[in-house]
Amino acid sequence: MNNKNNIVENDFIKSREFDFGTIALRHDGILVFEPSKNITTVCLKDLKIMLNGLVELCENKPKPFFSNNRQLKSLGSEEREFVGRNLHLFATKTAIIEDSSIVRFITYMIAHLHKPEIPMKMFKNENEAIQWLKLKD
Repeated sequence: MNNKNNIVENDFIKSREFDFGTIALRHDGILVFEPSKNITTVCLKDLKIMLNGLVELCENKPKPFFSNNRQLKSLGSEEREFVGRNLHLFATKTAIIEDSSIVRFITYMIAHLHKPEIPMKMFKNENEAIQWLKLKD
């Protein structure tokens, strides 16, 4: 992962790189998605690949999940439904980093129309997101 922020500077236990981004498992047990440069959407095929990779990384034991969605510009309805239906397969809760009304709208649509089985919260900064993910439920 090329970006220099708190999420990616950590050492990882495992990671997988794809054309659309990188998924990783941090030493503290947090799963991470970091999109590739210039990726502004993810198609259903890529989401299925990501799902399989995340389930593999967490060894079928869901863990807190961090997703950097700052670059996101769109996500189709089929893709939003897929996310809402499948988050619980690898995540115990999801923190999403955003900085646009588009990402807030997409996240709202997933949370309220497709109702994931786990908590989902948006943040502006990585540190707050990670602290929330580390809180015991």
